[in-house]
Amino acid sequence: MYYFYGGDFEGSLTPTVNQPSDVWNGFKFFLRSGPNWPDTVYFTGPDGSGYNSTPSATREVYEDHTAYYSQYNDSLNYPPTGQYTIDYTLDSGPGTLKFSIPDQSRASENTILPIPTVALNSDGTINKVTWIYRAAKENASEVRPESLIEKIELQIAGNGVQCEDPRQENRMYNSGNLSADTKEHVLRCQNLLWSTVTNITLAYDDVYGNHNVVTWVHQSAR
Repeated sequence: MYYFYGGDFEGSLTPTVNQPSDVWNGFKFFLRSGPNWPDTVYFTGPDGSGYNSTPSATREVYEDHTAYYSQYNDSLNYPPTGQYTIDYTLDSGPGTLKFSIPDQSRASENTILPIPTVALNSDGTINKVTWIYRAAKENASEVRPESLIEKIELQIAGNGVQCEDPRQENRMYNSGNLSADTKEHVLRCQNLLWSTVTNITLAYDDVYGNHNVVTWVHQSAR
């Protein structure tokens, strides 16, 4: 799971892109459906990872799965190359998952940035958000996302009116999953004031199994 600081709106409806994009990472581990999932799982990684039977930081329970998030290591942008394990205990007994992570040091320059533009109604509420896809490399041109992205979601955070059930306390809006070729989303709720928005996030799953969260900060709402 990668988090990218894309850039700032700086008073504009299209943000200025931060180059190169700052990135920090975290693990998100899913246990698919079943009863009595544990409160905690434990992460272990190679030297330098900061994980040594380290308990998960948070747990989120959904209808068909439970998600566990690892604690962040603020000193690392990328997980060190090597083998990782996740240990957990169910009613049926203990279990361990093992997986290897290859070199991730060039992730930030090889990712795709969805760059948004906000369109407002006459009363300052958000009508829609459009976006283009561009490689994160400096001076990169627009790219077609279909070969790399499986799905994308528009998320709006702030301190204003919330549209429907936002799933998180400061989340004003979630679009739900959209197809990779989507480049425009008209909001279901047309009463969200742009002045109350703190950031816009475009979060996407790529074909390699990574979840990439690209955040664009609305300066006037900081």
